[in-house]
Amino acid sequence: MRNKISKKDRDIFVEAVTNGLIKMGAKITPVDKYNRLDVGFTLETSVGELEISLRRDQAFIFMVFSRFEDATRAKARFCCNPYSGKYNFTCLKDEETSARKAADNAIKYFQQTLPKK
Repeated sequence: MRNKISKKDRDIFVEAVTNGLIKMGAKITPVDKYNRLDVGFTLETSVGELEISLRRDQAFIFMVFSRFEDATRAKARFCCNPYSGKYNFTCLKDEETSARKAADNAIKYFQQTLPKK
């Protein structure tokens, strides 16, 4: 298939997002293998804790799953699900979107949740 994400691109995306989140101060957390998650994080944001999860089995969309712990606080500031606090990042794989570019966009997406210095 034309825009299918290769294993190499999945690995590049997960590694780059992982490194970017750690540089932002995210803490690695245990993951539930039954949910097929590969890497989990918690990130302290301007509205409380954000749980972030990465999976390597992505096929056509680069995706980072995340959920604010306090949806009420988060919805006042960010475009998240007002009930669950979901704040997922998605980026469609196409000819112009490399794994690194998608990862850079994901990092920028999560940087906007950090407290202003």
